[in-house]
Amino acid sequence: MNPALCEIPVAKFSISKSQCTIGEIVHYSAIGTRSRSEIAMNLVPTAAYTGIRFLRRDLEGNHGNIPASRLNVVDTRHGTVIANEFDASVSGVEHLLAVLRICGVDNLLIEIFGAEVPALVGKRESLAELIQRAGIVPQPAPRSGIWIERPIEFSRGDSFAILNPGDIPRITVNVELFNAIRGIHQVSLDFTEHALARGLAHGGDKDPQPIRDYGLLYGNARVNTLEIEPGEHPGLCHESDFARQKVLECCGNLALAGAPIFGHLYAHKPDRRLIHGLLQQLFEQIDSWSYLRFDEIEQRAEYRRTWLESRFGAGSSVTH
Repeated sequence: MNPALCEIPVAKFSISKSQCTIGEIVHYSAIGTRSRSEIAMNLVPTAAYTGIRFLRRDLEGNHGNIPASRLNVVDTRHGTVIANEFDASVSGVEHLLAVLRICGVDNLLIEIFGAEVPALVGKRESLAELIQRAGIVPQPAPRSGIWIERPIEFSRGDSFAILNPGDIPRITVNVELFNAIRGIHQVSLDFTEHALARGLAHGGDKDPQPIRDYGLLYGNARVNTLEIEPGEHPGLCHESDFARQKVLECCGNLALAGAPIFGHLYAHKPDRRLIHGLLQQLFEQIDSWSYLRFDEIEQRAEYRRTWLESRFGAGSSVTH
């Protein structure tokens, strides 16, 4: 296994107060995990206030235009799928959206020549590295985010997620594994740091054939796929690789809110359906958050830190 591909190196989470796009068009292609064929993408810079949207270039006219929004999510079982009113869809958008969010890209057109986002690692250069090479360009428009005021909760079976107030975007996940790496694994990452796990498709004690029958795993390479057998300890780059994978997945699904979320997500045994449900709850509890410019968020964060330190001492935080 190539250690250089164990993490997707990305820049620190952008705290630019201006909206951003990329400096030049990025061309990328890789194998799709469902289609088993090469899928090409072009990442094209766009103007401020246009957001992130996909354009299916293999479809006629404007029928392939799909904004990256929670309102367009139609399936979350084996990847997050978004679609438009013409039933044009793109699957597996969450990892790409996570990379764009952490790189600080607010406005971008993703021209894609197929119905799924191809694998983001496994080639000589990852997509994140290509984006960094293109550069992140500030635009003449203020950047805004979602400032969590009060906790927002959502549960599904024995899984649950809570969005707590916090000064920075932070995600903590617990995952429970029942294979060679048994036990509960926890990872907590804030996005003022660069620590993205590679994408992992993995199997456990169960036969992976049903996953293949669904049309998955075919586009994965050795650098981003692990099939774990009982009693075997594969060459993971981090013992917490599977939890890191879930952080990446949560980040990408939260990006469908349309703006960075300033708060601490704590998720126990999360999957895509859980995070999508939490997003729906977020927009139902409109009195639990505010939509603010980054300079306003900075002022509120400083006020909160000052208040906490006056009551509890230096170093106090609400990112619990």
